[in-house]
Amino acid sequence: MPDFVAPQFTEKSLQETRRAVGCGDLYVFGYGSLMWRPGFRFIECSVARIYGYHRRLAVCSWHYRGTPQKPGLVFGLDKGGSCYGMLYRVATKNKGRILRYLFRREMFANVYMPRFVAASPEDGKGAQRALVFVVRRDSPNYAPPMPDDKARRIIRRATGMSGSNVDYIKSTQQRLTAMGVACPQLTRLCRGL
Repeated sequence: MPDFVAPQFTEKSLQETRRAVGCGDLYVFGYGSLMWRPGFRFIECSVARIYGYHRRLAVCSWHYRGTPQKPGLVFGLDKGGSCYGMLYRVATKNKGRILRYLFRREMFANVYMPRFVAASPEDGKGAQRALVFVVRRDSPNYAPPMPDDKARRIIRRATGMSGSNVDYIKSTQQRLTAMGVACPQLTRLCRGL
């Protein structure tokens, strides 16, 4: 596992993202805990799919789902493939506050990069330009792919500020199932947790 990286907040990146959002409502794509615990007010949400990234246990969690002594594993979007998740629409009047909340939550250890992607809702309304947080492969908190048995050992022993790593994994799987999204890799990983 990589060395612990002290929490960081990137005000410059927040301001750049705020400018990139522009006028109108903000769309946010959630693929991990944002699917089942967004923590912000939105005016609508729908199941959506993005291309060019896939959901993977790509982040060592030292805070939310683990500690420096027993880090956990959480999802990040890594390059390649596609990913189903939730697309949230945030009202224009709330987007500044919601962006700040998302940056404090997601950019905290400087392991993610804010990006804009085309998110296609399953309801057929047409793709939306959505903010998403993509894993940084150059971060010391980046977790390379590993066998399921190794991932299970890490997940079973990790608990952080937001609860156990097992609960995080199972909550994500339950939310995907409720959305009607099959994720064989996650289902396989959950066996034995």
